[in-house]
Amino acid sequence: MTARSISPQRTGTPLFPVLCAMALACLAASPAVHAGDPDSTDTAHTEKRLLFNQYFEDQVLGAGAGFPRKEKLIPGIGLLDLSALNLKAGVYGGYENNPYLDSSRDGDTFHAETIEGVWAFPHDGFAGILGEGRWGLGLETEFRDYSDAQTLDYHFTTLKTDFSSELGGGFAFDAAYRFNLVRYIRNNQLDYRSHELEGGLSVTGSNTLAHRVYGITEFKRYRDRSSLADSGLDTDTVREDTLFSAGYEFRWSPSEDLVIGVTPVFSRNNSNDSFHDYNDYEAAGLHAYGYVELSDALNWIPAGGYERTGYDHRPPVRGSDQTERDNLFYVGSFLYYEFREDAQIAFTYLYTQNSSNDRSKDYSDSVFTLGLEYRI
Repeated sequence: MTARSISPQRTGTPLFPVLCAMALACLAASPAVHAGDPDSTDTAHTEKRLLFNQYFEDQVLGAGAGFPRKEKLIPGIGLLDLSALNLKAGVYGGYENNPYLDSSRDGDTFHAETIEGVWAFPHDGFAGILGEGRWGLGLETEFRDYSDAQTLDYHFTTLKTDFSSELGGGFAFDAAYRFNLVRYIRNNQLDYRSHELEGGLSVTGSNTLAHRVYGITEFKRYRDRSSLADSGLDTDTVREDTLFSAGYEFRWSPSEDLVIGVTPVFSRNNSNDSFHDYNDYEAAGLHAYGYVELSDALNWIPAGGYERTGYDHRPPVRGSDQTERDNLFYVGSFLYYEFREDAQIAFTYLYTQNSSNDRSKDYSDSVFTLGLEYRI
């Protein structure tokens, strides 16, 4: 919820494996968004929320399973069998009190279906340099449908491969590639595909402390959305963005039943839009979460964070000498009850609030979700 400015690890290292979870925040769109409208508030909201969702999918909800005692867990349900295909399906229903992130605050219900697959293999090392580890293939797909706000319906699919290897002395190396395909059912201006490359270096300082530094580069290409010329009009060139992110992860596990994580992250987005460098920005954030085993069957993940985004030249209002500055806060609580070995119930709550010097970008939102996840 992860963003690339809020998006830490995505790879399946022994210490920090890939974990997938449902997206919790809704993606705001508008049926009347035009590619060449640089002041489209709905479009700006949607792109920011998409990044935020990805952070939650990849990092927060699977945080606890990334530690040695649970290193082979597949999203909270059972052990991940190496050299075997592991599948998980989920069905969810929920309510959001401000899906369009505007002053109307018209709430709406939604349902979602997900399928996630991981195929992981151990390896014994390579060339006497890289130690033993694992490599894997994965698929994630989600479809979300709203009762009334049907312009928000979307389909998100990710194909991925990852590799990790021990280096000795407590160090480990990881790398990953992801192909993302995002489709808004009723708004093709927001459809895109992207390629991501990630590399990370982690070290376990003791049985309770772990550190990781990482970098991510994402190349994003929109399907039907044009870049903007200096005049603000559409060009014949499809919009393309390149997003760079770098961060540091610190995790502390004082006991078997408790994990605390903190992640500062910095990112930079460069777009081929020429108008005001409208989509060029830098962002810095600090994100924290916990993982608490309340019992053998009940797990709780609290999370919260802050991110500040500064745009290079985007004015908050026409004619302003300032540039847009956004401040995003969020807090969430995620509860999982495993009522049988291969199935669990998920109840989640997420609150977000954005404050901006462009008053049209101010919003707050709450999302409640109840779901059933089943390992196939």
